[in-house]
Amino acid sequence: MPQQQQTALPSYPSSNTNNNQYRHHKLCRYYTPLTQTIILGIAFHLIFMAFTVIQAYAVTNYGQSLAADICTTVFLTFAGFCLVSPGITNILGARLTLFLGGLGYCAFIMASLVYFKYKEEYLVLLGAVVLGVSASLLWIAEGRVILE
Repeated sequence: MPQQQQTALPSYPSSNTNNNQYRHHKLCRYYTPLTQTIILGIAFHLIFMAFTVIQAYAVTNYGQSLAADICTTVFLTFAGFCLVSPGITNILGARLTLFLGGLGYCAFIMASLVYFKYKEEYLVLLGAVVLGVSASLLWIAEGRVILE
C-alpha cells in the first residue's frame, strides 16, 4: 500500500521565532507579527470609522423605528452566524474571510446610501443582514490571525 505524502500547511511566524529569516527581502518584512498587527489595526480603524458615523446618525438618518430594526437585525444576525463562522473561516482561510468580512461593512454603507436616495427600507435591512453575517466572519478571522 503506497504511503500518501503529507504536505505541511504554511504558517505565520509566531512571536517566538527569530525574525532574522524575514530580513533578506523587503516584502518579507510584512510577514512579521508586529507588522501584521499594525496593518490589521489600521484596516479595522478605517472600517469602523465609516461604520461608526453611519451608526451614530442612525436615528437622524433612518428614523427611530427603522434604526431600531437595523440594530436588532445586525446584532441578531451577528450572534446567530457566530456559530458557523469558525467553520467557514477554516474552509476559506483567514485572509479571504477577513476580506469578505470587510466587504459586508461596505455593502451596508452602500445600502444606506441607496436608502438616502430612494427611501427603500428593505435594502437597508438586507444590508443589515449582510453586515451581521460579515461581521461575524470578520471578527472570527481576526481572532484567528491574532492567535496564530
